Amino acid sequence: NKIANAYITGSSLYFNEMMEEALPYLKTAFSLSEQLPTSNRKDFKKVVGWCLANVYSWVNKLDSAVYIYEICLNDELQYYDAHYKDRRPFYNIAVRKLQTYSMILLNVVTKDPRKADSYWQQIVSLSKDLENPIDRYNYFLSMNNYYMNQKPKPDYPKALIANDSLI
Repeated sequence: NKIANAYITGSSLYFNEMMEEALPYLKTAFSLSEQLPTSNRKDFKKVVGWCLANVYSWVNKLDSAVYIYEICLNDELQYYDAHYKDRRPFYNIAVRKLQTYSMILLNVVTKDPRKADSYWQQIVSLSKDLENPIDRYNYFLSMNNYYMNQKPKPDYPKALIANDSLI
């Protein structure tokens, strides 16, 4: 199977930190994942997509990383609307948004602080929807990462406030 071979090869190279070599295999696996049946596509595409986005980030193709993260989030939101929203009212989609926006933020903040602000605002808007302690922890960790990655220098006082919130 072409998709399995591409993913296995790409992820093996990725886990051995051979990012440039992993890139074409993961791009192929991600592209081929569109051909999977709907029931399998979402999960497989998400796994491959996050791996591919991480590789893009490692090789400093940050716009490509953000683009893949956004595709994965969009797929997740469409699936949520079609399958979970009405049948599973307690499923918290905000957690998925937080994960994705946090990863995007780490990629964007280093390149374009103006774009980073819009993703930061998305994370801030999720605060009221994150009630589970681990989700709150991840929320404050995202805040810390945002402040620690500010350019031209980290905003230590605000990062410290975010860290104090974790205690």
